Amino acid sequence: MSDYTYDGYRTYDAWDVEEYYFHRNGEGEYSYVDEWGVWVTYRFTWDTYRDQTIELRFPDRTGYSYVRYYYEWDRDGDLLLSLDRNMREYMAFRYMR
Repeated sequence: MSDYTYDGYRTYDAWDVEEYYFHRNGEGEYSYVDEWGVWVTYRFTWDTYRDQTIELRFPDRTGYSYVRYYYEWDRDGDLLLSLDRNMREYMAFRYMR
């Protein structure tokens, strides 16, 4: 896995733009445009589990905070992340080359 961009758009002047970079070594970066229009990046580590979830761990003052998503790949190879096991609502990330 590598560079996945929310909704497939790679433009920094739009609201709600997010990018996830997943490196094969279990590290990654999460980036987004904040409310002031500044591109912000946070590093994380990640791992997948048998229940088809992926956990992202972000370092913080107490050790780390984490978020766990259910994930699927659609037929076009896009990565889908959801907090819902049934994937009724999800974020779609397109692979950017």
